Amino acid sequence: MLELDEVRDLLEGRRGNAPVDKNDVEIAIQALLTHQIIYPDTGLLRRDTYDLIRRHSLFFERYFGAMGMGLTIEPATGMVALVRGQNRYGWQFNRLKKDETLTLLALRLVLDEGLRAGLADETGRVETNTDEIFDRIRALAKVEPPAQSRLEEILKWLRKRGAVLLHEPDRIERITPVTVLPGLRILVDDSFATSVIKWVELGAPDDFFAWNAGQRDPTDESEPDSSNPPAGPHAVNSEGHP
Repeated sequence: MLELDEVRDLLEGRRGNAPVDKNDVEIAIQALLTHQIIYPDTGLLRRDTYDLIRRHSLFFERYFGAMGMGLTIEPATGMVALVRGQNRYGWQFNRLKKDETLTLLALRLVLDEGLRAGLADETGRVETNTDEIFDRIRALAKVEPPAQSRLEEILKWLRKRGAVLLHEPDRIERITPVTVLPGLRILVDDSFATSVIKWVELGAPDDFFAWNAGQRDPTDESEPDSSNPPAGPHAVNSEGHP
């Protein structure tokens, strides 16, 4: 098989390339499966692992392509991300909870508005904070946002996914600065955002629509939770979500 030849080429350093250690390749694969979206400064990820994926992107594209996933690279933002492929089987067995859905939509709006207003930095990142997220959820759904501890739990899950960065909280003001990363648009694509806006306009009913088979986790085979709403983002998550 061509894929096996490419593995040998990578490990043995054929075609004029230096050989790559098998352990380094395994770490790179597991890093993408764990985080889904990575950048040069992703926490706990060695820079040489990121550089390996960029340098041998064709190999990783074909490797994940065999698993029914795509690999997208944005040189301008430094983002490397796994995205859903044509086969949707493994993505259809999950649901987001209502507070997760509303938090994702609030963050997508923060990112979009920041980009339009020219507030993003040179790598497409927009600054916000937990107070603004609370306010946006209230305005969006006319409901009380999740408790501070629950919001932090959701944001930590999104940090692992490569969608946000969390900064040192202000314990007096009880505000945590948050950086929304361009990868948020991978998790909350235009189609999902439009569906969630429609769901919110209808009052965010719990039974509006089930997990979209085109979204979320190809590695998590848990059963759907019928008590929670709607179709979720393109999130690879081998360890579940909050």
